[in-house]
Amino acid sequence: MRILLIHFILFSLFSGSKAATYIAADVSEFNTLKQRLLPGDTLLLANGNWKDAEILIENKGSVAAPVYIGAETQGKVLFTGNSKIKIGGEHIIVSGFLFTDGFSANGPVIEFRAAAGKPANHCRVTNMAIINYNNPDRLKEDHWVALFGRGNRFDHNQLSYKKNSGATLVVELNDTLNQMNYHLIDHNYFGERIRLGSNGGETIRIGTSTFSKTSSGTIVEENYFYRCSGEVEIISVKSCDNILRRNTFFECE
Repeated sequence: MRILLIHFILFSLFSGSKAATYIAADVSEFNTLKQRLLPGDTLLLANGNWKDAEILIENKGSVAAPVYIGAETQGKVLFTGNSKIKIGGEHIIVSGFLFTDGFSANGPVIEFRAAAGKPANHCRVTNMAIINYNNPDRLKEDHWVALFGRGNRFDHNQLSYKKNSGATLVVELNDTLNQMNYHLIDHNYFGERIRLGSNGGETIRIGTSTFSKTSSGTIVEENYFYRCSGEVEIISVKSCDNILRRNTFFECE
């Protein structure tokens, strides 16, 4: 009877708990509020221009209750200047931001790791846009999105008008934490990319020559590639056990 009573009390406490929602006005407030987040909680960024903002997310949600980081209003939170998002942790959803009028001077614009050895696992980036967010040095190589870790999803996003060197989106296999990853890249719009005139103008690259015989297991499906003519490769597959299916290529050279 005592054990049953304890179980009833614990169930009542859990079922009565409610997910919390917070709104951050700036990076400093975001850094304070993110420490409170529990599985199922939401942290929104206030509408407006977030210039030179570096957002670091290392929270842990769960399959049933992911942590949600989003815009107060989808598309109304603008990241400009030297801004970026780094995602570590597990079961996190990031959604609703627009990158424009600037470029990331150090590392990818959206990076699925908090730091070396701290990749994201089972995280999702959705309903985002990076448009014309270019380093003015055309030969300076960078990437807009870099996937590390395992089981991450990049979907329903727009990446348009990348002009400088470097694949737009890369899947990295540089250590065992990032191999056999089974990422899903789906339902994205990859917009116009003009000729770069040299190697390094791919839209997607999965792996590198060094890891060309390493299993990635990445799925690339239901994406739309519009005038992606940065170089002769649109999707460069330099790893094993990947699936590419039902993608559309329109007016790509």
